[in-house]
Amino acid sequence: MCIKNTLFIAVPVISCLLGLSAMADESGLHTNGISEQGLDRLLEQSGIYREMSGNYSQIEYGDDSYTRMVEGNLYNIEQLIGEKIDYRGTYERDRETWTSRTYHISIDRVKSKINIRNRSRSYSDQHAQEYVGRNIIAEKARKDLALLGMQDVDNTDTQLTTLMRAEKDESTGRVQKQSIAYKVRITRKLNNMRVWGQRATLSYFLDGSLHKAALIWPDIRSKSYQLSKNYTKRELLGKVYRSLQQHPLGQIQNLRAAAALVVKNGELRKVIQISGSLRGHQGRKGPTSVLEIEL
Repeated sequence: MCIKNTLFIAVPVISCLLGLSAMADESGLHTNGISEQGLDRLLEQSGIYREMSGNYSQIEYGDDSYTRMVEGNLYNIEQLIGEKIDYRGTYERDRETWTSRTYHISIDRVKSKINIRNRSRSYSDQHAQEYVGRNIIAEKARKDLALLGMQDVDNTDTQLTTLMRAEKDESTGRVQKQSIAYKVRITRKLNNMRVWGQRATLSYFLDGSLHKAALIWPDIRSKSYQLSKNYTKRELLGKVYRSLQQHPLGQIQNLRAAAALVVKNGELRKVIQISGSLRGHQGRKGPTSVLEIEL
């Protein structure tokens, strides 16, 4: 498991200011943001053509233990939190809730989600001398994920950060920063590509005890992935170009593109993600929109 200070992004995400163009598709929908030539340049620079062709279209990713979903094993969760789970709250379809002396546990087996939260302690409820280092937290996160059934920790990217709080000294007016907790974010990668839809976040008090864990790690039932066909550059360009014509991002000049993997119904799918900021009120910058084009 590689610990990084910044989140790993496997495929370069290139922002490209594209030329204005007026175009129309068969339905008569007109856009005036992106040109075909500019889109071609964007897909080339962002590595889309390379990632969607040749050897890159095939992905092998291990055996059943590698692709297994995160488990809701209550015994292992008890080992993780160091407490006995003594009360079952609710059961609705495939969602269960449980509590221990200090933790609340929620398990959704359909969505492969686990949430564990300390319900009796906040970040401020700790003493300054109770402090463990980042290396200890990194190793603890690795063990905790293994207890929850994540067998492929070595094939993840991990971001470890220290959460800070600023306090102002009223007598001097100075602002002092104080460490209050650790946060570990984990995402999966395959063939150096981020797998969207699989993520885990764990936060720890400064003394190393668990504050909260939130995991979404759906099962991948197959052991490899192959694009349905080997696309030519022209075919990829046409597919993205037509998709943009039917989407508000077709009106935007400054776009970003990335190749990514997503998990849908237990299967991997390779997609092209086009993103950009939509126009807000009176020309202001609006919300970010993402167009996902499945191949």
